[in-house]
Amino acid sequence: MSAIHTPSGKTINHPEWEWADLGGTRLDWVSQGLLYAAALDDTGLTNAKTLHDFNDMPFEAIRCTVLRAD
Repeated sequence: MSAIHTPSGKTINHPEWEWADLGGTRLDWVSQGLLYAAALDDTGLTNAKTLHDFNDMPFEAIRCTVLRAD
């Protein structure tokens, strides 16, 4: 996965990331069963922290129904 920091034009390449989301200046991502968060600024990721380790949780498939109001 690659992310582009628009103000600086820098690309952050992390092929091991499985998911990522940016909220303001905070970037959250998942890699190898771990949920991380870090601040994102012109220098890149700073103050990265592990928020949760999901590796001990077994996978459980669920069925989801999406309702539409057409």
